[in-house]
Amino acid sequence: FGLAVGTEHLLVAQVTNCIGAVHAERREYEEAVSSYTSALGLYKRAGVDEIKLAAQYRRIGEVLYLQGDLRAAERYFVRTLEVRSRRLGSRYSALAHFRLAQVLLRLQDLDGSLLHYKKALECHGHAAHGGQVNGEVVDVAVALKEMAEAYEMKGQGDKAWA
Repeated sequence: FGLAVGTEHLLVAQVTNCIGAVHAERREYEEAVSSYTSALGLYKRAGVDEIKLAAQYRRIGEVLYLQGDLRAAERYFVRTLEVRSRRLGSRYSALAHFRLAQVLLRLQDLDGSLLHYKKALECHGHAAHGGQVNGEVVDVAVALKEMAEAYEMKGQGDKAWA
C-alpha cells in the first residue's frame, strides 16, 4: 500500500485490538487475550509510545483477571503501574493501583492489597483535587468497601470502618 514503516503494524494492531475487545465483550477470554497479546506485539513493532503499551498491558490484565488467572493479571497490572507512574505520575496511576489491589485481595495478599488501595485513593485525591478532575479517578466507595473486607479478613475489623 505504500504506507510508512510501522504504519501497517499500527493499523493491523488497532484492528486486532478491536477484535480482542469483541471477544472480551462476548466473554471469550482466551481469544481476547490472544488478540490483545498479538496487538501488543504489533504495537511494539510499530514503535508506539510506552504509554500506549501500558494501556494494552491493562487490557490484557483485565481479561486475565476476569478469566481467573490472577498471577498473570498481577504481572500485567504491575507493568501498567510501572509505566504510568514513571511516565505520567501519580495523577494517572489510580486505576492501576486499584486493579492491582483487587487482584492482591483475591490472592489473599491482604497487606499488599491494602497498600495499593491506599495508593489508589491517594492518586485519586491528586487527580480530583479542588473539585477539578485532572487524571484518573477510581470508585472510592468500592475501594473503601474492599479495604474494609481486607481488614476484616486480617481480623482487624476495628480498622475496617475507621
